[in-house]
Amino acid sequence: MPLLDTPRATLRVLCKAQPDAEDPSRHRLAVQFLLSRPRTGEKVRSLRELIDLVVRATHEQELFPPHDWEFIQWLADTHRNRQDGNAPSQRCYQLSIGASARITSPPTPIGS
Repeated sequence: MPLLDTPRATLRVLCKAQPDAEDPSRHRLAVQFLLSRPRTGEKVRSLRELIDLVVRATHEQELFPPHDWEFIQWLADTHRNRQDGNAPSQRCYQLSIGASARITSPPTPIGS
């Protein structure tokens, strides 16, 4: 029987540097979110699905280690109004690396 204070869900974030098609002197960081739960295993989740975790019942927070939940909360606070995060098929996002960092939609998913 698991202890009540052990995390029952975890978040893994995979990142891969990719050349920026619009500006060859820059790169983008492709970001993919993998949510793992004991009953369902690890699944790729969209940005909107992670944001929805924060909006749902507060019991979701209790399932994650504090550092994972802090990151999920930051994603929700920072990207709550993104339009491209609504697409259920959107599973990978790109972070522009330069003077200002911002998450943008990718041309190709990680691993392609």
